Amino acid sequence: MKIIHQNEKNNRTFYLNDDKNYMVYDIPDIVAVLPILPNDKVVLVEQYRVPANERTIELVCGGIEEGESAECAAMREVEEEIGYAVEELTSIGTYVSCPAYTTEKVHLFIAKLNENL
Repeated sequence: MKIIHQNEKNNRTFYLNDDKNYMVYDIPDIVAVLPILPNDKVVLVEQYRVPANERTIELVCGGIEEGESAECAAMREVEEEIGYAVEELTSIGTYVSCPAYTTEKVHLFIAKLNENL
């Protein structure tokens, strides 16, 4: 396999295997969080996504910074994206987002939010 692209941080690398005609995207892990308000309603995020060419409704999600735990990244992303502090965080598993072509793992969490912003 040969490298066909690497970003400026060297943390996303795209490989191509000419012989077998496939690509591998080596991408760092991310977190995805289902935030639950004290009244048991959930909060989702609306964002424009270029590949889909539309606005999508999603879980709170984002990258795990170098040296950061998945739990800390989940709490940080909740605060950054929706402005709430996490009162209780529960891990519900990990999966590879698209095992056919990427190494990216998604760490899933449920977050009970503090009623104070």
